[in-house]
Amino acid sequence: MKINILTVFFISAVTLLQAQVINTEKLRINSDQTGWNGSVDFTFDAIQNTNQIITGGARIRTEYLNLPHRLLLIGQGSLSRVNGQQLVNRSYFHSRYNYSFNKRWTGESFFQIQHNKIQKIGLRSLWGVGPRMNIMDRDTIKLYTGVLYMYEYEELTIENIINRSHRLSAYASFAIALKSWLRFSHISYIQPNLEALSDFRISTDNVWTFSFTKKLSWRIQLLLTYDSEPPFDVPSLVYQLKNGLHVDF
Repeated sequence: MKINILTVFFISAVTLLQAQVINTEKLRINSDQTGWNGSVDFTFDAIQNTNQIITGGARIRTEYLNLPHRLLLIGQGSLSRVNGQQLVNRSYFHSRYNYSFNKRWTGESFFQIQHNKIQKIGLRSLWGVGPRMNIMDRDTIKLYTGVLYMYEYEELTIENIINRSHRLSAYASFAIALKSWLRFSHISYIQPNLEALSDFRISTDNVWTFSFTKKLSWRIQLLLTYDSEPPFDVPSLVYQLKNGLHVDF
């Protein structure tokens, strides 16, 4: 069977966008409850039009808090098939440990491992450590930033290429309540190669939330990632605009 080229492009673009720089900042649970808490998500979609598209995935998030210690664990995997042909196969695991020195300063360390067929990543493992700073934490505005050293080991699925690099992983997280019914949040990551600064990755995630009630809102999200030196045949710039209804219960 023939696979519609627009279907392939859409699934590939969304997968690339979600995988180039994994945004763990927005996956923090940040609960004040001592002990373990978390969530599990399962997804399954089946579409039959000019193509048969089947996608499935699962994600687990769990966090342990016992101040000054906080541990975050995230695992996710997804698989897509179009007309019986495997198109997307990606997964990752991320662990992050925080030690709070005081209300402003926190030490962070993390480990991450991921695989992505579309992005041509057979294996990518990351290790990092550095400080996180709470610049502002009020009811209407929150601002965090972090600067971490990161070591990256990467095996590509093309020509048995292996990359090793020392990178800086810097991020800023910002959220503000502009009105009682309007909230904006922004997260940016930049990860330059410390041995070749022209090799860098940038990721931004912007969300506008329009609240109708305390539990019902409309969200518009713009995601963008840029990789200055992507693997062969992988685009440098990918973006995605999403909007939809959000319900809390």
